[in-house]
Amino acid sequence: GDAYECIHGGFDRSFASADPDRIVPLDAARVLEKEGRLGRLFPWWFCTMGNNTTVDNARRFAAGIARELREGGADGVILTAT
Repeated sequence: GDAYECIHGGFDRSFASADPDRIVPLDAARVLEKEGRLGRLFPWWFCTMGNNTTVDNARRFAAGIARELREGGADGVILTAT
């Protein structure tokens, strides 16, 4: 899409860049939200890089993301991987 570009060295990212819902299934989640099967979607999503990320940085990222989610009232998450 115009506002999104997938950057990844481990797979052919052209399909993800063409349709980011293939990696982060917001289209399906929005349908579930509209049907009342989800309370509400968080106003943003988090993305981190695993390749070459140190364990210390990964722990720091996780703590910050968890804090943001708790403070924002999230009571569940969807984890996707590439």
